[in-house]
Amino acid sequence: MTDINSDYGAVTSGTDRAVSGLPTRADGKPAGPGVDPRLTAAVGDTDEQTRKGRDKVREGADKAKKYTKGLSDIQDEAGRGVRDVSNKSSMPSMPSVPQSSPAPQAAAPTPTPAPAPSMPSTPAPSGLATIDPGLLAALVEASQDRAAVDAAEGIVPGLDGDPASASSATSPQNPQPLDVSQVSLEEYPGGALSKEQIAGVIDQALTINGVPNDPALRAQWQELYQHMAAGESGGDPNARNLWDSNATGAMMPDGAYANSSRGMWQCIPSTFAAYHMGGTSTSIYDPVASAAASMNYVMDRYNVSPGGQGLDAFMARQGVGTASYQGY
Repeated sequence: MTDINSDYGAVTSGTDRAVSGLPTRADGKPAGPGVDPRLTAAVGDTDEQTRKGRDKVREGADKAKKYTKGLSDIQDEAGRGVRDVSNKSSMPSMPSVPQSSPAPQAAAPTPTPAPAPSMPSTPAPSGLATIDPGLLAALVEASQDRAAVDAAEGIVPGLDGDPASASSATSPQNPQPLDVSQVSLEEYPGGALSKEQIAGVIDQALTINGVPNDPALRAQWQELYQHMAAGESGGDPNARNLWDSNATGAMMPDGAYANSSRGMWQCIPSTFAAYHMGGTSTSIYDPVASAAASMNYVMDRYNVSPGGQGLDAFMARQGVGTASYQGY
């Protein structure tokens, strides 16, 4: 038995030789004179059969050549793949990592808290004595009690008299009108002021408005504004009016309507803004700012001069020295 191999070139050349050895086709010309017509017909039939057989052989040979060419292409492609693999096999292989089962987890030890660092003891500076803890506690308690009493009386530690007066000017100032949107509704931190505290506020507001330092003149202003403070707010810097004709507009965060009168001398926000004095806060509840704006308004609206002209008439209007009071 002949061994089967992949010499596709030999198959192709053999097929070509077989095709070339086939008999040629008759030329189809009529036979010459003296030839038996039956012989001519027989030869013609033979030629036709030969032609058909040759065509089948040639068709089969063509198919065999195509099949052989396909097998050859497949073999070449396979050979190239083998060569590529052979070339890549020279690359160093990655070391394999052995897979091991995870070790059982041991219970985490309970952390031991680190000891707190010890602070080096420092001797007290010379001249200082150690205070008995009991005495220190008594001093702190007494200080807290004093602060509570002061707060109830409207006194803030570190300030003399009115808590708000320290933030206001102590010299003559010019008017400083505000836009209404700039008026602050921040409330006064203390309660109602005493007559002495109100006197300090009035005196500071008179200086801001340029009233001369004439004791008699200032005594009149003091009497007027003490009377007005009692009639308008009862001496409460955080007073607000929720019922008169000015109490209109939206409810504001301070619990009063937008146009409500506010403060010790009951200015409405638009009046406070228009007659605001420089050197004072923008809070309508600030006693000094409220007094200064109120005085500026009175001088302009009722023709009262800083020197006292028109002051007597306005005091009479307000019912100073009587039990009556009229708003302004």
